[in-house]
Amino acid sequence: MPSCLTVNLQFRYNTKVFVNIQRGIASGKASKLSLKKDSKTMRRTFQPNKDRRKKKIGFMARMATPGGRKVLNARRRKGRKTISA
Repeated sequence: MPSCLTVNLQFRYNTKVFVNIQRGIASGKASKLSLKKDSKTMRRTFQPNKDRRKKKIGFMARMATPGGRKVLNARRRKGRKTISA
């Protein structure tokens, strides 16, 4: 049996708590169970950044690929007010 097990528990709002379970067996005594909490919160997936947004889904990025040009034309056909970010 391994002496150290790591268990991931998932809670609300994408936070994870890492619980380190260690078991030590002393001679002639019952096993000890100690819990150690290391709480690490995950950040939200969307972190707004204007430059990154323009680079990925801006007009020039759409014009650079055939698929992007199709997206722009489809949005023009549909009558969208803004055709790209």
